[in-house]
Amino acid sequence: MFGRIDPSLSIFIVLLSFAAAAVDVARSKIPNLLTLPALILGLVLSIALSGWAGAQDSLLGVGVTFLSYIWIYALGWLGAGDVKLLMALGALGGWRYGLDVAVLSIGLGGLIALVILLVKRKLPGFVRRIYRFVLSRTIRGLEPESLQVDESEKFPFGVAIGIAAVWNLTGYPLQALGWRLW
Repeated sequence: MFGRIDPSLSIFIVLLSFAAAAVDVARSKIPNLLTLPALILGLVLSIALSGWAGAQDSLLGVGVTFLSYIWIYALGWLGAGDVKLLMALGALGGWRYGLDVAVLSIGLGGLIALVILLVKRKLPGFVRRIYRFVLSRTIRGLEPESLQVDESEKFPFGVAIGIAAVWNLTGYPLQALGWRLW
C-alpha cells in the first residue's frame, strides 16, 4: 500500500468522500455511522491486503490525521465528524495519503471559505476580526480578544475533505504545486 492505494480501497474512498460531503451539506454533521465503520474497514482491509506492514501504515494514518486536525477541533473551528472522516481516510489510504488529504483540505477549505465570505459580503468584517485578534495577541497592554467563530460563516468542511480525498487519488496535487511533505 505504501504510496499506492489498492483499487478496491480507492473505490471505497470515493464512495465515502461523496457520502460524507453530501451528508455534511444536508445535515451540517458527518455521523459516526459513516466514519467509524469506514475506519474499522480501513484497518481490516489494510491488514488483509498488506499484512502487518499494511496495519502499521493504516494505524499511522489514523494517528497522523488525528493529530493533524484535533487542534482545529479543539479551537471549535470544525466538527468532530470532520476529524473522524479524515481518520477513516488515513486508515484506508495510509499515513502519506492521509497527511496529503489533511493539508490539501486546509487549502481547499480556505478557498471555499474565501468564496463564501466574498459572496455573502462578509470578508471585510472577517478580516477586521482577524486583524484585531492578531493585534491583541502581539501588542502588550491590549486586552486579548478571542477569535470567535461566527456560526453564519461556517460551511460543511466535509466537502473540502471529500474533494481533497478524491483529488489525491487521481494524482499528487501537492507535489504538482511543488510541495513535498516527505
